[in-house]
Amino acid sequence: MITETAFRAMSQDSGLTNAPPTCPACIPESLAYCPQLRKNSAVYTAVSAEPAGVLADTFTPGPGGTAIHTGHNIYVGFDEFARQASCLALQMVVRLDGMRLESIP
Repeated sequence: MITETAFRAMSQDSGLTNAPPTCPACIPESLAYCPQLRKNSAVYTAVSAEPAGVLADTFTPGPGGTAIHTGHNIYVGFDEFARQASCLALQMVVRLDGMRLESIP
């Protein structure tokens, strides 16, 4: 299940999301208890899913060895090695490929 706030399209049938997968049997219960899903969601299947990065809090060195918070929920790809040392991962982001819109059961 994907919402606008938890998905960034990369192409017509792929994108990045931090939304956890939902089994088909759990979709009705998820819709019943989650206001965000009731407000705006769609169900997709995907041919593949692979870890792509994280949403992270970012920091910069401050005076006296302190860390200064510079951002929240910033996307940092696993290939962005230089940025990783200044990040605290909060949520994994996966790339979905071969996405197909499905009807909600």
